[in-house]
Amino acid sequence: MVEDFLTWAQLGTWTVLVMVVFAVTQFTKAGIDWLLKRWGDVHVPTRLLAWAWAFVLILLALGFKGALDLWGIPLAMLNAVFVALSAMKLYEAMAAEVLAKRTASTPAPGA
Repeated sequence: MVEDFLTWAQLGTWTVLVMVVFAVTQFTKAGIDWLLKRWGDVHVPTRLLAWAWAFVLILLALGFKGALDLWGIPLAMLNAVFVALSAMKLYEAMAAEVLAKRTASTPAPGA
């Protein structure tokens, strides 16, 4: 059912967390840049945005699991680095595949 599409228990797993961070980062990065440019020439690097989303989602998952405590926050910060790097690598791999397909379907000049 729709209520079981994504649960807090699933969000606590590595694979789902990386996929959610990837999707949310890609979905929000243009909007966040647009909002910040309204207040000046401010840009948030995508890796930092991915880390912030990962950190927030890890804290939420831990909170809903009942496992969030003060000493877990530094560990959540470190885990967010690995989740963000994995999400960014997923994006890079997908972008490389799309680029390879585009260049393969483009005819050579003079052909």
